[in-house]
Amino acid sequence: MDTVNFRCIHVDASVEIESTGCVKLCCESQLQMMKDDGTFLNVADDPIELAWTNPLRKEVKDAFERGERHKNCQLCWILEDAGIQSKRQRDSKSPFTPKTSLPDQPTWIDLKLGNICNIKCRTCWAGSSTKWMKEHYDLYEKSSGITYRQFASKYDQHMRTLSEGHIAWDKISQWAPGLQRVEFYGGEPMYSSHHWDFLQKIVDEGHAHHINLHYNTNGTIFPEQHIHIYEKFANVGINFSIDGIDKKFEYVRHPAKWNEVYSNIQKWKSISPFVNRKNNSFLSCCLTISNYNIHSTGETYNRMKEIFGYGPVPNFVHFSPEYKITNLPENVKPKMAEYLLKSFGDEMPAKTIINFMNSEKSNSELWRLFLKKMKLHDEYRKENFQETFPEYWQMISESR
Repeated sequence: MDTVNFRCIHVDASVEIESTGCVKLCCESQLQMMKDDGTFLNVADDPIELAWTNPLRKEVKDAFERGERHKNCQLCWILEDAGIQSKRQRDSKSPFTPKTSLPDQPTWIDLKLGNICNIKCRTCWAGSSTKWMKEHYDLYEKSSGITYRQFASKYDQHMRTLSEGHIAWDKISQWAPGLQRVEFYGGEPMYSSHHWDFLQKIVDEGHAHHINLHYNTNGTIFPEQHIHIYEKFANVGINFSIDGIDKKFEYVRHPAKWNEVYSNIQKWKSISPFVNRKNNSFLSCCLTISNYNIHSTGETYNRMKEIFGYGPVPNFVHFSPEYKITNLPENVKPKMAEYLLKSFGDEMPAKTIINFMNSEKSNSELWRLFLKKMKLHDEYRKENFQETFPEYWQMISESR
């Protein structure tokens, strides 16, 4: 294997803090970092700097240098073996990825700012969205006899991770002179008031000009009072999670409203630094593909290309596996492939989805679990998959 192309920039540059407080090398990592005592490293309670000296970093880095596929990076290998460009490959080519490293700190930090969120996407869970908590409790936990407070306490750690005043912010600020990239995820990162304070501190201390920022946002919030701060940074990328349009968007990303999100996108497009692409700042879109929305991905892709000027980056659901499109019934996959090739304006993204769909054999038990959960949550939310995705429903119904 070509060790230059095989190299992963994440190992040299990045630290990812999950909403749980656990630490990984990047968002595609399979393994969480551990401490010497065998417990998981967690920045809710442990110093964030332990992530940089963690043995897992060296282990994965050494594997890359030997041209070996470390199990930590399994999700990228799955995609690459299916002929799909992985995040590892995209980031290695990106002009916004740090190309240099420092011996005693990361130059790239990926921060998931807890699980505070105002929507509950169909493929999400309570650990990434507080909006999910009551629904999950009512459907899966209440019958066991535990109280809601007992259930919710399982997620207290998410609330403490990178909370306001957390000591980790001080260490990240100390790293600011060497930082080149900071990414913000959620929950919904635009809800985090203290992350704006962190950005202002970076500006005040004179480090913003060498740091590029990146966000994943659900698009429901337009933080007008804070946007001026982006002018100070080297580059800003705002990535919207859009998994459908109109009623299909609202079904998958309940209770977000398509017209409100579309209006917010237009606002983002009209302001500096995005209106004039200052310092190559940009707006983009990510399309998370699951068994809920695979049939409408062509419609979504084409519309997003009209709005942003380029198509969205595909993001395939791996967990929970019942939502993974590889578990579409085998007798449905050829029909789906034919439909996708017709519905996309561009052939390549359609083939990317088809390749992933066919990369594994369907698991019939997981498919039945998907249908069961779809019906259960439809009843709870008073929604109807069959009415929202009629052509897709007909396709899968005919295959039974």
